[in-house]
Amino acid sequence: MSAQVTYTDYFALNAGSGAGYVNSAGRYNTPRLAGSGQIGWKKDKVAATLGTQFKGSCLMDQFAPAWRENAQFLFNGTFSVDAPWGTRVTLGCSNLLNSEPPQNGKAIPSYGFDIATYSAWSLGRFVYLRVKKEF
Repeated sequence: MSAQVTYTDYFALNAGSGAGYVNSAGRYNTPRLAGSGQIGWKKDKVAATLGTQFKGSCLMDQFAPAWRENAQFLFNGTFSVDAPWGTRVTLGCSNLLNSEPPQNGKAIPSYGFDIATYSAWSLGRFVYLRVKKEF
């Protein structure tokens, strides 16, 4: 099991407007809280993991009217089996719950969401199969 959380107290941004540096923590593109965690299980030749990424809420106030984006969670999972001849087969899924990034009509360039903050959410659910052979 592992986890990490980051709290951003101050993030200086100089917009070039002559106001100098402005604290943008908790505002556009800079949620105050962000983190990730993972839990794993293994027994004999079988293993599984469940992981999550978290982005806290932030105030989107660079355009009028301002709005608050809700916190977002992204879950990923894998299931692996050790096969014969040093081979491992893994079935994995990114974005298990098929979560969508928060819609943002003001995002530039406009993909409908903020790509700098929520790119991992943009593909939707992604299922994959991996076969790994050690030589």
